[in-house]
Amino acid sequence: MAAKLLMEPALSSVHQGWMHLLLAGSPHDYVHHANEAVRLFTEVLDENKPAATPHELDCMTKTLEKAKDAQRQALSDKRAADRKAAEALAFDVFSMVYIFLLF
Repeated sequence: MAAKLLMEPALSSVHQGWMHLLLAGSPHDYVHHANEAVRLFTEVLDENKPAATPHELDCMTKTLEKAKDAQRQALSDKRAADRKAAEALAFDVFSMVYIFLLF
């Protein structure tokens, strides 16, 4: 549903940011979505900071922090997945060499 909403041309930057933040918790393209959430919420904060009330500024800042937390988690998950894939590949190569040497 969130991915479908992102295709709506009239969707505001705030709503796009929230959709990307939701998708940052999915198993597909989570780093991209986390990065987009940070980018969009940073833009929203920068554009609205001059006219924002203290409460609005606090809300925007907290939302950006949530996006940055999701970004950190997504990058950590990606590093772990990459490490696991590299270990599996190394094991497969080692196994193939071992079998080759046996024969």
